[in-house]
Amino acid sequence: MADDTHIEINAGGEVSLNPVIRLWPDGPPSSLPGAGPEITFPSPPMFGPETDMLRNVSDPSLTVFAPDPAKANGVGCAVA
Repeated sequence: MADDTHIEINAGGEVSLNPVIRLWPDGPPSSLPGAGPEITFPSPPMFGPETDMLRNVSDPSLTVFAPDPAKANGVGCAVA
């Protein structure tokens, strides 16, 4: 059950609608005082120049990237 849709446009100009599943739709179960705001920062060079890392994530979500229905085989995986 997706509660939001993420619109993605790839380098070729193709538009993709991917459902986004919020893990805590009503907010986090508890808070950590002094955790600070969510920030994005570049990763160490060993991960590549186009990789960003996140810290203090307070609204985690999963984005569904479903295969072409003609190629779907019922197998899925989660990438963290």
